[in-house]
Amino acid sequence: MMEVAVDSGVGAAWQDVIDDKTETAWCTAGYEGKRIVPKNSGSGGRTECLASIQSDKEIIFGGFRLLAVDDRGSTVSSRPKFVFFMFRAPGASAMAKAKAGRHLGQLQQCFHGFHIDFQIDELYELSEAEIVRKLRAAGGAHQPTGYDFGHGDVGEGAEEAAPAPAPVANPADAAPASAKAPPMPAAAASASAPPAAAAASAPPPPPAAPAVAAASPALSAVTEATAALSVAGGETCEAGQVLVLISGMPSTSIIEGNQTSTRQIFTGKGITAVRYIDGVSPENKEERNSLFTLSGKRGVYPQVFIKDPVGTIKFVADFEELQSLNDTDTLPADVLDANPQIPSFSRVFKGFMKKKE
Repeated sequence: MMEVAVDSGVGAAWQDVIDDKTETAWCTAGYEGKRIVPKNSGSGGRTECLASIQSDKEIIFGGFRLLAVDDRGSTVSSRPKFVFFMFRAPGASAMAKAKAGRHLGQLQQCFHGFHIDFQIDELYELSEAEIVRKLRAAGGAHQPTGYDFGHGDVGEGAEEAAPAPAPVANPADAAPASAKAPPMPAAAASASAPPAAAAASAPPPPPAAPAVAAASPALSAVTEATAALSVAGGETCEAGQVLVLISGMPSTSIIEGNQTSTRQIFTGKGITAVRYIDGVSPENKEERNSLFTLSGKRGVYPQVFIKDPVGTIKFVADFEELQSLNDTDTLPADVLDANPQIPSFSRVFKGFMKKKE
């Protein structure tokens, strides 16, 4: 793994966050040349932390503190919880995102002691409700009654929707008055216009050259195995289509290996009606967010869905669950026959597997 020089101030800032004797509740760090240096810190918790991120081209690492509150009536207790995140701004280059992925493990060690972590491409993905869901999933049998993000409310956290796209302005209307051409007098306008007959006899303009799609810069930043997964379209069959949500720039070798194994599982089973969707690609953002909402697992790769012939999509499994389905197929046939309620790969994907001759 390629390491990066991390300024000692980054670790010192995080130490202030995890020290309950200080008011510091969050801190961020980012690249400055070939080093990672402290960016900002404060006492306002998650909201203030995310508000401090103004650039749409930077990679930001950060962390913040919140409280898990256990209110049992006569007794109220609280415990700090720490969240670490890596934010890949939409305007950051593919190479910058790939470089940050290689440095992620080093920064996770620097931001030690966190309870959950996120790798996000949009700030709204780090909503309070999503943090609570992840904390509860990681927690044990004893769960707190609510969470305090520092703004006075104790509960399950607020959802945060994706911002509505900004309306596209008419370039002519948007131009300042000084930049617009003065209106042409009516007489001059009629004089400059070609006669109708001449216009009719004028040869048509040559057809525009067909647009050529530019090669995706992301492909230079991914491994050959992951690039092979990043294909759009895919075949369909009578049962519909399997959708696999992947990351074209996996942040860890584990995710990269899981994505490759997922492809090998489907290939080995002879399933070809599969479409792989790169969740990091900007053009897939809307589809990715819809799939994250459907599964309830934001930032998790890979994930598997089934799209039936009428277009209804259902979540099937993350990688561990897919592996479990695949392992169940190895049980003795008499055991599976006696337990038809047990889900297995062959049962879940029955309509997609080619029938044996």
